[in-house]
Parts: sequence; structure tokens; C-alpha cells
Amino acid sequence: MPRNTAFHVLQRVEEGAYSHIALSSALDRAQLEPRDRGLATHLVYATLTWQQALDSLINRSLSKGVKVDTATRIILRLGVVQLYFMDRIPEHAAVSEAVEMAKKRSSEKLVNAVLRRLSKDRELWYRETDKSSKPARYLSAKWSFPTWLANRMVQQLGEEEAEKWMEVMNQPPPIWLRSRTNELQDNTPPGALKVDELGPYMEGLKEGTWVVQDLAAQLVGHLVGVEPGMTVWDACAGLGGKALHLADLRAKVVASDPSTSKLDLLRKAHGDVEILEGKAQDLAPTLPKFDCVLLDAPCTSLGVIRRHPETRWTRLEHHITNLAKIQSELLDAVAPRVKPSGLLVYSVCTFTREETSKQVENFLKRHPDFEQDGPFLVTTPVEHDSDAFFAARLRRKS
Repeated sequence: MPRNTAFHVLQRVEEGAYSHIALSSALDRAQLEPRDRGLATHLVYATLTWQQALDSLINRSLSKGVKVDTATRIILRLGVVQLYFMDRIPEHAAVSEAVEMAKKRSSEKLVNAVLRRLSKDRELWYRETDKSSKPARYLSAKWSFPTWLANRMVQQLGEEEAEKWMEVMNQPPPIWLRSRTNELQDNTPPGALKVDELGPYMEGLKEGTWVVQDLAAQLVGHLVGVEPGMTVWDACAGLGGKALHLADLRAKVVASDPSTSKLDLLRKAHGDVEILEGKAQDLAPTLPKFDCVLLDAPCTSLGVIRRHPETRWTRLEHHITNLAKIQSELLDAVAPRVKPSGLLVYSVCTFTREETSKQVENFLKRHPDFEQDGPFLVTTPVEHDSDAFFAARLRRKS
């Protein structure tokens, strides 16, 4: 049952669905026991994470000229990911369950042959000989990252650091909570807590005294430097995690987003937030000036690959340029809504230079009435065990 659930989720992702939404919906329908829910979840995320490596192994094991339909390929991926990356699952179970699933598609002989071949050979899916001569290609193959992204990471981070990032980004993400009460104020940052599981905190999550929020996102909220009564416009609020945090810090928050469904979830979050639906560019001329405008801009989301592993396959290199242009337009649209001596806080959950430091540099050239206020906030999965985030405080001159 958990393997069937994982199969249907992966089918939905192939059709363009977000993995976390498709998985949540499938788990609700399946009503699995906790252990089976965990297995289904692990299967989905491990398969998406290692997809390139899995396909490499599968393709090598297919007879020349054999074509595999999408459903059968998903079944094969599920089988191979258990053989290679999930040590606790018995080999016979991985093979037999996959063969059983393939019977509905009359591809059981193919699936059986491929999986039995791979279970005997256990060959590597990457070539060690590429390590010195073609480091980006080697890292791409070894850690199942698209070549263009591996190239980018090696150029920006260096080979050694890029590999550290890839290794961590292929692991399950940490769970960070934020207390909405006065608890844990001595933690860094105040109210933040990393936990192994949500079980002991479920009651508090239901009551709203705890929220799930990654460390990096919490740090962005603290970067604003809220003082009681401070007015803040969260111009791209999304699900509203940062808007809620700012309100909990006693700011007067206006949160806007073009997504009705996201704003509906924010309304249910028991936060003292004024909510407006619409694009930031359209709303900006109608709004007053604020002490702070937070622009958590749309981006390539490469910093949250651990949470959304399909992002590495759906993002393409040209998306960086496209999104950098959108970010630039948003910055120009919201900047006039910052009071003299007020703040514009710009943040993105990615690490490309075009969307981070270069974006800020270009903004300051276009807007000489703003200046950088303090160092950039940069979090990494290796150093902070968090999402990779970038944020900048930009002060409007008085």
C-alpha cells in the first residue's frame, strides 16, 4: 500500500504537481498507519532526489532499443531506490512489490529482469575517473543534480564546498519550530527549536502556540528588527509565515499575495494581520508608506531543494534570468512605499548571484536614495542545517 501511494504521488509530480501537495493529499486519502506513511513519504522524496541516478542505472540495464512508458519507469525507479538507497528494505521485498505493481501494466517481466540484474551487479551510477578531469560532471552524476546546476555550484562555491552542499541537500530536511509565546527567548534566534519529530508538539501546533518554520525564514523575520507598533508590508506573503512572525513580534502587518488559496490559509492562522489580495505591483500605488517593506520575492527556490526535490528537475538555467527580472521589477514597485529612514528587506530562498548580491547591487545603482544597512544574511544547509537563504536590509535615506 505505501508503495502504491508513492507511485500515484510520483505520477502526479510527473504531470506537474508539487510533491508536498500531492503527497499530503494522497496520504489523507490512503489512511495509512504511521509506519506506512513514513515509508510512502521516504519513497517519494528519495525517488525524486535520486531520479537522475536511478534513470542512469535503469537505462544501462535495459536492452538496446527498449522503450519504457512513464508508469513503468516510475515503478522501476521505486524498485531501484529501495535497492540502492534504502538499506533497511529487504531486496526481495523491493523486487517482488515492484513486479506486483507492474502486472497491472503488463510490464512485470521487464521490471523483474531489470531489478534482478541490478540487485546482482550493484554497479556505481557514476564514474570515479571523472572526479579530477570533469568535477562538475562527476558531482552531477554522483549526487543526482542536473549538470547545469552542478556547474553553477562548483563555479560559485568551489568543488569541495559544492559537494558538501549536495550531500546535505540530498538528506531529509530538519524540522524547525517557532514558539509564538514567550518561551525559548534565550534561544538563537529567540523562539527557535529544532526537533526530531512533530508528535510531542502536535497539540501546540493545532492550538497555534507553535508553527513549523525553517530557521532561515525565522532569521529573515528577526532581520526586520521589529519594534512594537512598527508598520510592515509583506508584499509577497505566500502562506504568511513571515507575516505571522512579524505580527507575533508586535508589528502592524499588512500581508498581500495574488494567491487566494494561500491567503485563506493565512486567515486561519490566528494572526493579527491585515490581508490584501493582489500583485504587489498593482497594490503599491494604493498603499501608504511603511516603516518597513518585506519583499520575499519569487525566485528559483534552489535553496529549498531538500524540501522540494523535484525543483532540481523542473528548474532550468534560463529561469534565473527570468526570475531576476521579476525580482527587479518588484523591488522598483515597492521601494516608493518605504518611509524616509525606513527599511526595505529583500529576501530569496536561493543562492545564485543574479538573484542575491547582484540583484541588490543593481537596485542600489537604480535607487541612490537607498543604501545597504548592515551585512547580508546568508544561511546555508551545511553551516546552519537550514534552507539556503539570502536577505538584505536596504535603508532609505532621510
